[in-house]
Amino acid sequence: MNDNLEKCILCGKEHNVLGSEKIGYNSYKCEKRPCLIHESVLYGCSDLEKEHRLNAVDNYLLYKPLMDNNSNYWWFYYEDKEQDTLNDAKYVNVYNLMKSYPKTIVEKIDSIMLNLYKLYPLLSDTFKISDMVENKRLFYSDNTYKRKDEITVEMVSLHAMLHNLSYIELRAQDPSDPSTKEYAVTYKGLQKIDELLKNKSTSRQIFIAMSFADSNANIEKALKDGILKAGFSPQIIKDKEHNNYIMPEIFYEIDKSPAIVVEITDQNCGAYYEAGYALGRGKEVIVCCKESVFHDKDIEKCKKPHFDIYQKSMILWNDENDLVEKLKRRINATINI
Repeated sequence: MNDNLEKCILCGKEHNVLGSEKIGYNSYKCEKRPCLIHESVLYGCSDLEKEHRLNAVDNYLLYKPLMDNNSNYWWFYYEDKEQDTLNDAKYVNVYNLMKSYPKTIVEKIDSIMLNLYKLYPLLSDTFKISDMVENKRLFYSDNTYKRKDEITVEMVSLHAMLHNLSYIELRAQDPSDPSTKEYAVTYKGLQKIDELLKNKSTSRQIFIAMSFADSNANIEKALKDGILKAGFSPQIIKDKEHNNYIMPEIFYEIDKSPAIVVEITDQNCGAYYEAGYALGRGKEVIVCCKESVFHDKDIEKCKKPHFDIYQKSMILWNDENDLVEKLKRRINATINI
């Protein structure tokens, strides 16, 4: 492998770029965040979309850094890539990261506030607008038109918006040098961050839709175990205490969840109904089915997975232990909060 100096696609500085033993990957030896990026992330899309994908990569690394400096994530971009073929958690599909990418200015501001909290967690922490250049991808900067010092017009606009919302305030400045202005998060900004963190914590549940027949008790336990091992909290409606009609409660819990797991080994019309509602609400839907049932030609047609969902990439499991592991991997690969 030959070393070549090349502009780093993450931080913009010149670093060594090494070829890789894996076809299509380049290794960017970035001082901040070393990475191995597949060509599928960088090509076949507009320049703006490419910037969005790289912003998503940098944001992922902020929250899930590799502890070992000699290790790397392997980034690729494939729609509906079968995750079960990738047993190593270091492989990350950027396609899945883009599902939670901020789509509006309001969502962008919320994400920036969470990133500010991650970068500057102490009350005494301050930052300069020039720091937005150093961490431009964490501020979701898309605009390529630059003023001097590499500060984009959009960075200035985002900074001004944070200030106008009273989320940040000026803390220190050398009157003779405007570039020395230091800002900090205000009490109102901290309140906003607290609100966002609470919403984020309550969203770490995954709703389970399945048949509650006694014969499915082991499957239910496996689903709960897989969700717990992935770092989420399982929510199943039969375990919830309430005095209301059942469907509003189901809708409420699905709305609170970033994803729903639908188990269709034992056919249940309600589970299909809940899956459709979740899809309509933009939720991730993970479908599971026992492999022997999925492929058994002798099973009555009414007991097999419905045609409408048959072609969706789903988890086909052999036994309960297999279901736990496959579900954990699928959740970790497709849900990013």
